[in-house]
Amino acid sequence: METGSVFREATTSAPPVLIASFFTLAGPISPFAPPVVSPVPLARRAEAAARAGFRGIGLTASDLEHTLRDHSYGEIRRILAGNGLDHVEIEFIGDWLSTPGENPGAHRDRNFIITSAAEIGAVHVKAGTSGPDVPLEVMIERFAALCDEARAAGAGVAIEFSPIGRIADLPTARALALGAGRERGGLLLDIWHLTRMGVDFADLATLPREIIVHVELSDGPVALVGDYWQDTISNRVTCGEGEFDVAGFLGAIAATGYDGPYGVELLSDRFRAMDTDEMARLAVGTTLAHFTRQPVS
Repeated sequence: METGSVFREATTSAPPVLIASFFTLAGPISPFAPPVVSPVPLARRAEAAARAGFRGIGLTASDLEHTLRDHSYGEIRRILAGNGLDHVEIEFIGDWLSTPGENPGAHRDRNFIITSAAEIGAVHVKAGTSGPDVPLEVMIERFAALCDEARAAGAGVAIEFSPIGRIADLPTARALALGAGRERGGLLLDIWHLTRMGVDFADLATLPREIIVHVELSDGPVALVGDYWQDTISNRVTCGEGEFDVAGFLGAIAATGYDGPYGVELLSDRFRAMDTDEMARLAVGTTLAHFTRQPVS
């Protein structure tokens, strides 16, 4: 998926703010076998992230609930702030399309995540695209309502769309974010999902800056390997280790004017078995190497 951009070494660009997405440092867990709780204590993950150069970290609702058995929200805030991690994200509001009556469990999870975002000062919460098949105008209405709830908690909302959700293409995702028209409510652009969708990065480059809430990086084989979700949790590799057009993706993101944080989301059995500090250093080093190149034209 080449974009035709020409790149040169750039020595004046400031390094980006990097967030260690939850699964990157979660350790030996099964990502989609609840409860999604890291066996590595939060303080240990936060310290490793900070030492490696991350300035943010990701948490899941289940992991937060587990951590709250031993720590108050105030103690969690102090752990994160003490390690300079001022960009915190929480995942995952999977179904925001259902009403409370249709899916009360999803709304309990949603309320917990938004409450937690307010308590620990999260910059954004991640949201998926599961739920009932409703018209786009209903999606827009319900997404706007979710954004309003999150904004009251001081957080943004980043929609992570993929080839198998209710929002499975870039034009629909763009229409949703623009239709809602909420500040800090918009899209999470994950190179993994966008590559799997076959999105032309030239189209990505035309997105309005205001609808991009977050960007996530990884690498992998261009061709799908087996089942989509199994592929997603097993075959991601560090930037430069796979076949993705990481340079073209970053060039397209730069063309939008995006200047926010980048998440590093690496999932595979190899990474899950690594020491937390080693994994953090690998994630930062391989990702930052791709920000030394900027598009000339």
